[in-house]
Amino acid sequence: MGDQASLPAGARRDERHEVQLLQLGPMDNQVYIIAERLTGRAAVVDPGWDAAAIDQAVVEAGLSLTDVLISHGHDDHVNALAALLDLTTQRGRAPEIHVLDAEADYWRQATSGPNAARMPPDRTSEVWASPPPARLRRHNDGDRILLGATEIECLATPGHSPGGTCFYLPRHRQLFTGDTLFVYGCGRCDLPGGDARAMFRSLQRLQTSLPSDTAVLPGHRYASEATSTMAEQRRANPFLHFDDAEAFAAFRAEHNRHRHPPYRPVPTGRSAW
Repeated sequence: MGDQASLPAGARRDERHEVQLLQLGPMDNQVYIIAERLTGRAAVVDPGWDAAAIDQAVVEAGLSLTDVLISHGHDDHVNALAALLDLTTQRGRAPEIHVLDAEADYWRQATSGPNAARMPPDRTSEVWASPPPARLRRHNDGDRILLGATEIECLATPGHSPGGTCFYLPRHRQLFTGDTLFVYGCGRCDLPGGDARAMFRSLQRLQTSLPSDTAVLPGHRYASEATSTMAEQRRANPFLHFDDAEAFAAFRAEHNRHRHPPYRPVPTGRSAW
């Protein structure tokens, strides 16, 4: 199972633990299936665009989908969730939906009634569009999720959204970053609920607290490489080269006007434009 070639060189592998990457939809989304072979369980990270393809990958691998990890509630990361839950429930098991507490509250508010979030003029209304399921497993920063023998740590990384979350597998040194950290980029902060200064703190936390050989597995493929390592991102991701929140916020605001995919490495001291 899995497109192992898409994982960074040196990423830790274990015959009992595998990760499959599915590239789905018009926004270059990367959906991940985490397989725990000892128990036959699977978790899906950010089910967007194609529930049938995700479900087929899980079934063909002989796994049971028991958990869904939501990095944030933007529609391109959750618009296949309801259909995927229907497919899974038809086989007699409803997976748990894991989301940070702050994200669950904003997600529900942003997709309901007169308080629904309004989009900037250059974005479509789909950003906050699909409401969350009624039943959610809410988490706080530092909570651990057990997928069989695989331990998954919830890291609160607000900035792109109020309760943005990265999921870290310490034994395997794999970090699923959603829209917090991309290969040579980071998530935009001008959508409802975004905060550039919070993003600065989140990125500082990731780059100072995780091992250099951590595999960075983002929610979109915006560079020629699908994935990377923390060491490479420290070296050449311009968003990790700031030590001042205000300077970071100004750079983040200019990013969408001057820098476009595919993102390329920008070593320290070189212009990103």
